Amino acid sequence: MKIKNVTIAGGGVLGAQIAYITAFHGYNVTIWGRSEGSIQRVRPRIDKLHEIFSKELEIAPSYIGAEKPDYPRALFNDETEITEQKIDELKEINENTYRVIKYTTDLQEAFSSADLVIEAIAEIVDEKKAFYEKITPYLKNDAILVTNSSTFLPSTFRDYTGRQERFLSLHFANSIWRQNLAEVMGHDKTSEEVFDIVVEFAKSIGMYPAIIKKNSLDIY
Repeated sequence: MKIKNVTIAGGGVLGAQIAYITAFHGYNVTIWGRSEGSIQRVRPRIDKLHEIFSKELEIAPSYIGAEKPDYPRALFNDETEITEQKIDELKEINENTYRVIKYTTDLQEAFSSADLVIEAIAEIVDEKKAFYEKITPYLKNDAILVTNSSTFLPSTFRDYTGRQERFLSLHFANSIWRQNLAEVMGHDKTSEEVFDIVVEFAKSIGMYPAIIKKNSLDIY
């Protein structure tokens, strides 16, 4: 399965960051919000991220040839990739990124064509359960659903997703462009193939995936 269309459910601080880094790395990104008010609140966050990435790329030439440079690791694969040419390419990408992200409150528009849905709504169990039940009728059969929750195990929600084998946890850190560790955790019903697809997706957006096979909160 090739992931192309990614929907982020929730446009809070971290949801906006996930959306931006995913779009920056070439995916078609839609942010779903519960209301127009939610959409209006996320737009300034996306604009701010455009500004942050612009500043990061402006100072990036100072990392060229530096010993152990403290560079934004979600933007460059490694130190050798930090060149004037690559920086110019990323500046162009950044100027396009915040313009191509789509926003919607419509469930059909947000989820019917999504290959991957990243749930980043409030850390409230009942709200998450209700959200999964609400979007299930709109998802493609092969769509993958992940939760960004850092509080709850994926097994907490699997029975509400309608796709136990295609559901798992993908948790990101704040300041995602620099703190690029992403924790990937399945549960006892998660397909190994789906797990591997999510790991590769994380890598493709500049993350370093911490692969967690144990369905336990001990790792948090």
